[in-house]
Amino acid sequence: MKDLSFEFTVDNGGEIEDIELYSETMEIDCRSLMTRILKGKKLGLGEKTEGMCEVENDIVKLHYSVCTELGDDWNTDKWEELKEEFPLGEI
Repeated sequence: MKDLSFEFTVDNGGEIEDIELYSETMEIDCRSLMTRILKGKKLGLGEKTEGMCEVENDIVKLHYSVCTELGDDWNTDKWEELKEEFPLGEI
């Protein structure tokens, strides 16, 4: 797979809500990769999960935040920042 990068948002059921591309690649490639990451349980999930996925030299790098607790207002949610890195071949 060629190098790519994109932002993602995933709901608490593991459904992809949004993909925003940052490289010259097709959205279907990014959705396919995110589906593989989710099925391989490489991404922690919370009420909402959002972040950045980069693939460089067949290494997947995830930098993301997981909503661990919903607040009373939109801006009072509690978030935990996480990083994962693994070979593309693991998923």
